[in-house]
Amino acid sequence: MGNGKVSVNKIKIDLKKYVKEDLEEIGEIVSSEIKSNSPDGYTGDYKRGWDFTITDNGTSVTIHNDGGDKTLTHLLEFGHIIQNKKGGKKYGYTAPQPHIVPAYLKGRNKFEGMMKDSAKKAIDEAKKNSKKLN
Repeated sequence: MGNGKVSVNKIKIDLKKYVKEDLEEIGEIVSSEIKSNSPDGYTGDYKRGWDFTITDNGTSVTIHNDGGDKTLTHLLEFGHIIQNKKGGKKYGYTAPQPHIVPAYLKGRNKFEGMMKDSAKKAIDEAKKNSKKLN
């Protein structure tokens, strides 16, 4: 067997700045999509209440509703039985008004594409920087 040596160039790939940019963009896209498809309601608080927050040290985005009717999300999204009290007379059923799940699915697919593009940018930047050092 030979005594050959192999040299490996290490490059540092920094995805964090790209991820943060992508999270900001996707947060804006998804919260706007939910807003535009949300039911108006009597006051419009529910519709206007959608926003996003970057969490987990810039590695995650949370879409949330800060409006006055924020507790209605599951009832509006999935529909519900109308009755006067628990176990009381049932008056009917409110149909679902899906506006959260469709926006999430659309955003998830877009974010996957954005992350692929960001990974390519980060690798290209790392290669460029490693050439400068050599």
